[in-house]
Amino acid sequence: MSNLILGFIGEERARRRFALAEAKRAYDLLRQESPEKIEHIASSTFGWRIKKLETKLVRRFYDFSVSMTDYLRNSVHLREPRWSLPNRVLDHGFVYVTREEVARLIEEEVRVRILERSSRPPGDIPRQLGSRVDRARGLVIKWLGVPTKYELPRVPVPEAMPPCVRHLIENLNEGKNVQHMGRFTLASFLLNIGTGEDEVVKMFKPATDFSERMTRYQVEHIGGRRGGRTKYTCPMCTTLKTHGVCYKPDELCETIRNPLSYYKAKSRILTNRGPKREPN
Repeated sequence: MSNLILGFIGEERARRRFALAEAKRAYDLLRQESPEKIEHIASSTFGWRIKKLETKLVRRFYDFSVSMTDYLRNSVHLREPRWSLPNRVLDHGFVYVTREEVARLIEEEVRVRILERSSRPPGDIPRQLGSRVDRARGLVIKWLGVPTKYELPRVPVPEAMPPCVRHLIENLNEGKNVQHMGRFTLASFLLNIGTGEDEVVKMFKPATDFSERMTRYQVEHIGGRRGGRTKYTCPMCTTLKTHGVCYKPDELCETIRNPLSYYKAKSRILTNRGPKREPN
């Protein structure tokens, strides 16, 4: 019923927040279950090919082996290096995983399935659901506000932002989940090119797990106002590639090693080009 109502509302931010919340709840519950119950849920509910490991030597480090197909389908959006297939132990088409890693993979399966099932259904809203949809739409607007059009933050030269930073901002604006490295990259980049802390905090508001108190603390920490009082710089491009943050690099990207260098170089190009003059 919840998925159907969300589909009729058609609010992308609400869909993604609901899917993430339900997925995290499933993760917390699964961590308390026995290995036998986890194996049963993964195989019977989601159709996974999963085996509980029995060899004592292997069980010192891993609890299950999951088919490569099921593993890749659910780890593709997990950007941490440990999820990359070359960093895993494989055995005849199966990937070794721990109990907590299986729970995390199932969390991702739940999130994606809810997003699929809460997509806009065909036809008009049934009369029986009309009042519920209206009430739910009102709650969405109350807690998330009216959707705003995507805008770049106020910076000296917004046109000089590198593709990776623009992509991060677009993902946040659409309510998509941005991993820790992506958030750190965005915050450190904006702060280092002169964006105010309030403006940076505002950029994270559409995030599905947004908390203004926590976001402000982290932004101030990155900016050097908290913690060790060290202002962090933006990660190198090699680091961003490792964590899957690099996005559609252009020709200028091939000549620089850091998003801040891209911004400086592109700013000079745009400044030197200057406004076009009208012919006499």
